Amino acid sequence: MQAHVERETPIEACGILGGKLSGEDLFAYISLPARNELNSAYRYRMDARDQLDAFKELEDRGLELAAIYHSHPQGPASPSNTDIEQAYYPDSVYLIWAFDGKRWQSRGYTIRSDIVQEIPVIITGANPD
Repeated sequence: MQAHVERETPIEACGILGGKLSGEDLFAYISLPARNELNSAYRYRMDARDQLDAFKELEDRGLELAAIYHSHPQGPASPSNTDIEQAYYPDSVYLIWAFDGKRWQSRGYTIRSDIVQEIPVIITGANPD
């Protein structure tokens, strides 16, 4: 995910994470990058074909939509008003990557009915199983 975000800079990168729910924890196992059809440094809209392909791959693998990610190349790692208005998947985690001038950081949020709540996110390269 981070490599995708870095590669797409200065435009906003976007994609989908697929995973499984285990108790109250959601584990993401695959990252499915998508093209930003707006090709913008300040907004994103996931390419429709890429999004459909990602949902098909999740279904084929028996995975759930774990998160939708995108980047804010100029920061901050928090949802913009547009992100909140366009949060169409209330059961998904929204993961936002931002560059703080020294390193990339990511923060996760739930966005339901315009209510934004930050949630803890731990990113590792290890499979929890």
